[in-house]
Amino acid sequence: MRLEKSSQDVQAELKNAQSLLLLNFVSEQRLIAAQPATSRSQALRVLLAIPRVAERRSRQLVPMFLSWVRNREILENLDFKSISSRSDWTRKDQKALLDLFSLFTNPKVLYRSEDVYVALLTLLANGDADIQKSALKAILAWKSTSMKPY
Repeated sequence: MRLEKSSQDVQAELKNAQSLLLLNFVSEQRLIAAQPATSRSQALRVLLAIPRVAERRSRQLVPMFLSWVRNREILENLDFKSISSRSDWTRKDQKALLDLFSLFTNPKVLYRSEDVYVALLTLLANGDADIQKSALKAILAWKSTSMKPY
């Protein structure tokens, strides 16, 4: 009786195979979000591989960097208990952006390069040693005459 029951089940599955497959397909189908959560990280990884593209598109990259640094300065000047939202930049993304600035061949031609240089100087006073190290590498990319001996 068990064999007959299992054979009937198999026959029923074979008859309804197309509808079962479509049902499984629809249930497993998920729409991908329009903007993935890690899109900034992915974009920074791509730009780290080809920094000359980021250097050419500095008009789009520099305002994001300056907003992140200014947000950091505002947070340091205020009392932390009164702050409701902090920067959405992860520490890894911040370091990746600083590493990207250190890979530029001629950072003096960047959009608002003086502001970027001053922002990097303020990041040297950051409490995180990795951020300080990345900021110093980015500053050394400027190849100023006073730093060339070092």
